[in-house]
Amino acid sequence: MKISIIVPAYNVQSYIGSTLESLSQQTLRDFEVLIVNDGSTDRTPQTAESYLADMPEARLIHTENGGVSRARNRGLAEAKGEYVLFLDGDDYVDRTLVEKIAEAVTSDAAPPDAVVFRFLEVGEDGKVLSDFFRGKSALPHSLSGVDTLKKVFFDRDLRIAISGIAYRRKNLIESGLLYEPDCVNGEDQEFIYRALGRSREVRFVDEPLMFYVQRRSSVTYTYNVRKFDFAAAFDRAAADLREQNDAELNRIADVLGGPYLLEDYLYTIRTCLAAGDFRMSALLRDIELHYPGLPDKMKKRIQECRTEGIALPRALRLFRASPFAYGLLLRAKSSVASRRSARSAAATMSSNRTGAAGEGNS
Repeated sequence: MKISIIVPAYNVQSYIGSTLESLSQQTLRDFEVLIVNDGSTDRTPQTAESYLADMPEARLIHTENGGVSRARNRGLAEAKGEYVLFLDGDDYVDRTLVEKIAEAVTSDAAPPDAVVFRFLEVGEDGKVLSDFFRGKSALPHSLSGVDTLKKVFFDRDLRIAISGIAYRRKNLIESGLLYEPDCVNGEDQEFIYRALGRSREVRFVDEPLMFYVQRRSSVTYTYNVRKFDFAAAFDRAAADLREQNDAELNRIADVLGGPYLLEDYLYTIRTCLAAGDFRMSALLRDIELHYPGLPDKMKKRIQECRTEGIALPRALRLFRASPFAYGLLLRAKSSVASRRSARSAAATMSSNRTGAAGEGNS
């Protein structure tokens, strides 16, 4: 049972070495690596080339720059493994990743449609920043795709990262599932939800096998209005779930296109405002320019949720009443946090100076 690991890579010369090094050290060698160089303008392809000899089957595929979704689709088209995993070129994996996936796949007679495992969010220095699974119940041996989605949307005790799931390639091919080419944010979640909606069985590995690197230069931490692509991605995924003609998937689609989308909308607004000295009025104008009607559409959905008695966070209710009041609240909180940080830094410097003076007098 071979696993295909697809690595889209664009201008990640400083990171892809760690990614490929983690693959070269795998305890089980039954896998192939497809590195899709997405028209990089730095030394990403040269860096990747230097690791090819250390992996059993590895190919470097060159394409014109077309975005991460097209790169993943290209890798999927050329993959030969029974299972495929999409690993970003700035993340890395545990040395037992392939071995643990293989064990999960062969633990029962019939092969599952997907294997899901835990992950850790880490900084560029490797320090653990967040562990979503800490304090939560152990992952089960297996669930249906529908029940897996229910853990994500109803129980809120499961989160699946783009590189935290391996798919049975046959299932993807038969359903014609691909990444949305021109979507720059939310395309990974759209793909995951649509794939799980078509999965008979999902097996789990209750261990962190992937390390998701949080880069300050990533789209999450910058002002980029294209981050709101996620709204259409969630709507497409919800529509796809409804097309399966399953009552439970319909319920999941309602949550995905309702409160789940709205919470992500507010989160994306916060990250955009936090990325620079931007005001709510300017951001909403920018959103309207690139996504005509989206701000009004989101306000309408908030009202629909309230009418249907769906509980929403207080922040969403405030935003619905007055986006500008919500923006002022965010600026006030940011100002308070900055002052506290400055006071803490000053106190630390003062303590260090006092300590140094004391040492000099001893």
